Amino acid sequence: MSDEEIQFKVRLPEHLKRAIDAHPDTNKSLAYEALRSRLGVTDKSAIDLRIEQKDRRLEIIDEEIAELKEERAEVMEERESLVKRREQMKAPDEKYRDDLNELLSQLEDGEYDRLIPSMVPVRNVADEHGEDSETVHDDLKELAAEQDRRIFNTQFMQPREAEQVNIADKELIGDAFGGDGE
Repeated sequence: MSDEEIQFKVRLPEHLKRAIDAHPDTNKSLAYEALRSRLGVTDKSAIDLRIEQKDRRLEIIDEEIAELKEERAEVMEERESLVKRREQMKAPDEKYRDDLNELLSQLEDGEYDRLIPSMVPVRNVADEHGEDSETVHDDLKELAAEQDRRIFNTQFMQPREAEQVNIADKELIGDAFGGDGE
């Protein structure tokens, strides 16, 4: 096969000529590639050129992947920071209710035999939420009744006061506050 070039003229429709003129490659390279592709003619230098083009494209893709991985890591970190911030900004009322529920669960689980205003856990919740311990105590009773918890009214009384309650008068907190107290 000879490397000698010969001139080859062809008449093209106007729309093809405009497309060729708009393309960044030279007319010669476009014609050469089109004919070579259509006729299945290849040479080693053309294949080498295509391999180099593919290698460059793979490098670009690898760089883009690395950049996307970095960006993904940054976005994930920002998201985690926002989730933590949202938790810290949890509505005070919701946090207060969560704290009351925790105390009631501890009472039900036997960690405390009663919850009265003078107890440290009740005072801690009061201090944390800017309430007085009597208000927290009342809110505990109301929440226990609202949730029909298996807690007796005497578990919210001072020990002496609870001792004076007749066994028959001992009732679930839900019943004492007008709940259905199953």
